[in-house]
Amino acid sequence: MQPELAVPFAGPMCFLDPEIQQHNRWLKAPGLFPDQKQAAEALSARLPGQKVGLWLPGDEYEPLSGRQVADPHWHDFDFADTDEYLDTYAAARRGDIEAVRAAFPEPGSDLRDAFVEHFRRLGEMSPYFLDRIDMTVRFELTGEVEGRWDVDLRPDGVRVDLGGRARQPDYGFRMDSRWLAPVIFGQIGWEDLFLSLRFSAWRDPDIYNDYLIGFLKHAEPQALQAIATYEQNRSSDERIVVDTPSGPYEIARYCPHAGEDLAIGSAVGDGVIRCLGHNLEFDLATGACLNARCDPLVTRRLAAGSRPRRAPLTTPGGVGCCSCPIATMERRSGVLAPAERQAIPGTRDETPAAVLAAAAPGVAPTRARRLLDIAVAIVVLGLVWPVFLALALATRRSTGGSAIYRQLRVRGGRNSVHAAEIPQHASRKDGAGGDRSRR
Repeated sequence: MQPELAVPFAGPMCFLDPEIQQHNRWLKAPGLFPDQKQAAEALSARLPGQKVGLWLPGDEYEPLSGRQVADPHWHDFDFADTDEYLDTYAAARRGDIEAVRAAFPEPGSDLRDAFVEHFRRLGEMSPYFLDRIDMTVRFELTGEVEGRWDVDLRPDGVRVDLGGRARQPDYGFRMDSRWLAPVIFGQIGWEDLFLSLRFSAWRDPDIYNDYLIGFLKHAEPQALQAIATYEQNRSSDERIVVDTPSGPYEIARYCPHAGEDLAIGSAVGDGVIRCLGHNLEFDLATGACLNARCDPLVTRRLAAGSRPRRAPLTTPGGVGCCSCPIATMERRSGVLAPAERQAIPGTRDETPAAVLAAAAPGVAPTRARRLLDIAVAIVVLGLVWPVFLALALATRRSTGGSAIYRQLRVRGGRNSVHAAEIPQHASRKDGAGGDRSRR
């Protein structure tokens, strides 16, 4: 389906508090937070023939005529020069910013004990996450409460050292204690703090640990258990084949991180496959994740010329993900060939993955999956039929029973009758010798 109009409608963020206004430097191209104009230009370049709109707050658009009426407020606005606009914006919101700061006063010395208790409780929530984190995290605090606090998150539990004596922490966060205190005392969540960018961070080695961030972000036993259950029970049975200059590889179809379909959301280069869902990279030779803590990707190298002869996997119109370049794939004689190869920024000269064939007929479900579907259907039927039976009985009772019963009740001239009275009523003779039930 071809859309009539593509419109960037979200972002970018901006920073109005003087304490973090330096982050606004990332708004300008090439930055971390592309604005609407940058997004519209990227869509136009990657989707030839697609009509792309650029709307700003207050603009009006008439869908039937395609007429856009710009809000005069933006008459002199220029995305290339936003410094003056942001300064004016910050001045207009200064009162709101000061109110937020006043709502979170400087903490007292009780923050230390509360910090220890906070992580003690976190440590009891999920042994699975502790096993996957397995590292020391350092918090370097400035402001009213200063310190270097180490949190050791290991499979056997959590230990907090307010003396900061760890030799080599794996992760580090530096922040004003004023903004850590609301998290520790339960006023806001860790994700609120992370999104505020009121901190700096480092890691050594430079390996992203999604379990640490998820552990802090969710911080709730049921949510953590749901993630653990999913990861421990997911299947990696389905396979696809990807081509590389060194030969084809058979790999699991779904990324072991969050289940992204690598058949339509991946890029291959230099012996590495990159999942475009969250940019995790896997070594095709070993399956090891190279830039994050993650289970390995199931992979095996195929001998030259041993490619399974199966129907290829493809999607109409090409593949793409978020702001990543879009790669259009063509079907040629039953084999996918890249019609356009573009490098993904920040990668090793990557090209879109040419997913050539499925290693099983089509994408058919496994025998275990079929048996599971049958079992689920039986269970559902077993749960549903008593409901229908109860509804039928309730309907019968509310309508007074069968149609014959209702006829007898109406002809008998009575508003209600008990089932035990039916035979006697049906055979009663009237005074003229007639059968009342047959009149």
